[in-house]
Amino acid sequence: MPRYFFHVHTGTDTAIDHDGTELASLEDAVSEAVEDHLSFAIEALRRRQPLPYSYEIGICDAKGRLLTEVAFTHAIEALSAMGRGGERAAVVGCNR
Repeated sequence: MPRYFFHVHTGTDTAIDHDGTELASLEDAVSEAVEDHLSFAIEALRRRQPLPYSYEIGICDAKGRLLTEVAFTHAIEALSAMGRGGERAAVVGCNR
């Protein structure tokens, strides 16, 4: 399986994923990024901090090529669509 690397851009800093995660497809990697954004939102709400609207997750392959980016706002839109019966492919708005 291919290994995907999830680099988190906060608007001021970037957290580089040096380990990566093996996933079956880029679609699965995008779904993983959406779940990561959800985790960031939950943590912000727990701490009573603003939601991380400026966050973006860049998904790269093992050669360091940027495959797509998933913005926080697009992840929330995708989660909302899924809640209305949309499919996983509803993760629109990521840049490919």
